[in-house]
Amino acid sequence: MFRFILSCIILLLVAAGLSLSLDLPVALTCWLALAAGLCLFASIAIARQPPETATPAGRLGGLLIRWGFVIGRGRLSIAVILSCLVWCILGSAVIAAVAFRGQTQTMLFVLAWTIDLLALFYLVGVPLRNRSASMLRSLSPVIAVVAGMLFVSAVLWLNPQLWGGRDRALLIAGGPLLVIGGGYGLFLIVILTVGKRARWN
Repeated sequence: MFRFILSCIILLLVAAGLSLSLDLPVALTCWLALAAGLCLFASIAIARQPPETATPAGRLGGLLIRWGFVIGRGRLSIAVILSCLVWCILGSAVIAAVAFRGQTQTMLFVLAWTIDLLALFYLVGVPLRNRSASMLRSLSPVIAVVAGMLFVSAVLWLNPQLWGGRDRALLIAGGPLLVIGGGYGLFLIVILTVGKRARWN
């Protein structure tokens, strides 16, 4: 886990460096190409490993290809596509946040929209991972709400003259996150304070 976290930090620092040294469109293009190239290298390194033997190159590749094996039933190609997609999203978010670092509202919107998008992927992935049609039906309303949040907030952000504009877009994209995060934080505070003096039988 430590190596994976370290690799995340390094890659996202590279994305930030691209944003600081290049124009936004060029930085995004370079990052997408870099992410695709790294994931391609990682897939080759993993595929070339002897059976039941982990090589140094394979371990390095495993740090990049982290998502998609369960959904793809162990198929490396699916894991490569999904992992590359996640890296592209994370790096693009960092590049955009750094590029608009002087604009607090834009940075917050990029952060909120990225979290919402990753949450949507996670919600879609849970029933696919468990091969459960009933779980998909249960999660469908939540998936629809998150997808609607992403769509509406994006439309409002790109068309600030509509219905409250960018303030409303930020509220739609980040409001639920703030409520959920605040509720979870309050729950932890209660557990850490009251829970110490109470018996939970």
